[in-house]
Amino acid sequence: SRLPVCLDREGAQARIGLVATGVALRVGQPVRLVANKALGTERQLSLRPEALFDSLKPGATLAVDEAVLRVAVVEEDRAMAIVVAGGRVRSNRTVVIDPAPELPALTEKDRTAVDIAVAAGLDHFALGYAASRAAVEDLRALLPAGARLIARIDSRSGVERRAEIIAAA
Repeated sequence: SRLPVCLDREGAQARIGLVATGVALRVGQPVRLVANKALGTERQLSLRPEALFDSLKPGATLAVDEAVLRVAVVEEDRAMAIVVAGGRVRSNRTVVIDPAPELPALTEKDRTAVDIAVAAGLDHFALGYAASRAAVEDLRALLPAGARLIARIDSRSGVERRAEIIAAA
């Protein structure tokens, strides 16, 4: 009998980069948010994907591990924020941004992972952070005929568009 294996790609979600051990943010403290891969400290944190800076706006809040930040200023590939709730910050954690930024459904890393999985014969694929019918269709276009696609809804925009996501998946 055949054991199905499912590729669940990282997807278009905001994540914090690598952070030094023991970093904790204090209320009122300014923090620079950058698109590069700088090691995170109490003064600077890296965010990915870089595309999120295109739709990040002053006033947006970011839940970063145990801390909450409010964006004050946005530049091309960086932003300044103020800590509004302090706490520990650890590497590679998902960052919840409100309002949610527009992110591409599939990153280059996702596309490469799908290509490798298809070449290896996988036929089950998961789309985490599915936010629209278009996101499901973007992944489906990369899959072989008959592949199974699971759309996981992890965001407010996904919940709001759940009917179209379910229909497409």
